Amino acid sequence: MSSSADFDDLLTELRELRDVQAADGAPELLVLRRVHGMTPERWQAFRRRYPNSRWGALPLNDSAVTQALSHIMDRSSSDLCPDACPPLRATDHVLARMLCSELFLAQMERDLQRLQRSGGQLSFVCMDLTAEARAGARCTHIMVRLADLAAQSLDACDTLGALPDRGIALLLPGFGPLRARALAMRLRERFLSESQPGDACGFAVLTLAQSARITVKDLLERISPLLDRARARTDSVQFEAVNTTAGQPDTLVQSQEKRFLYFGGA
Repeated sequence: MSSSADFDDLLTELRELRDVQAADGAPELLVLRRVHGMTPERWQAFRRRYPNSRWGALPLNDSAVTQALSHIMDRSSSDLCPDACPPLRATDHVLARMLCSELFLAQMERDLQRLQRSGGQLSFVCMDLTAEARAGARCTHIMVRLADLAAQSLDACDTLGALPDRGIALLLPGFGPLRARALAMRLRERFLSESQPGDACGFAVLTLAQSARITVKDLLERISPLLDRARARTDSVQFEAVNTTAGQPDTLVQSQEKRFLYFGGA
């Protein structure tokens, strides 16, 4: 697909494929298509033209994730027909999750706006492997296990996504610092209990209070060095709070009550 591709025709084609079958109970596919010569600016212009679409873009680089995806894209069409596809591996699921960083950033923006309008608290539990663990042969399998552990802690109002640079994060609306740190410590303990030597991972928590006015860009700039510290200090959970609100922080009970009122869940 060239950089001069007609996105309108592509969108029409995919809509026709979607509309020919009933939506109820139908299987879902993650559709991949490589776009040569596409610039981030042209991609953003396309997203602005179709703001409600669920398109995602992944820059192809030298990471293990994108190398694996590039290998998939290099197969012929006959190799990708349903009868020729091998059974799904556990690593395939984490590769699919890593495509969602753009959607995750959009969810971050929505939750930040909700925080500033309605108040409450918002927390991020961020996780990433150390450089040594990423260089190992088991890197993808460790990331799969880490993502699965994090997903088991999700409620309906929470989001698990990939950070743009490195690592994954749980986005937890209604979580104060006490609950977020407690969750991060539980995740770390479970990860360590199932780890092999060399499976080193950093855990970090960033929490926001109601009056903390911050953009997604500023937020990511705070998360990056926090995760750097977490990767360097895997023996503990690193913590940072963005809190300009006067008064005492919420207790665990107050935090859970607010989460129930705002989102209808525990």
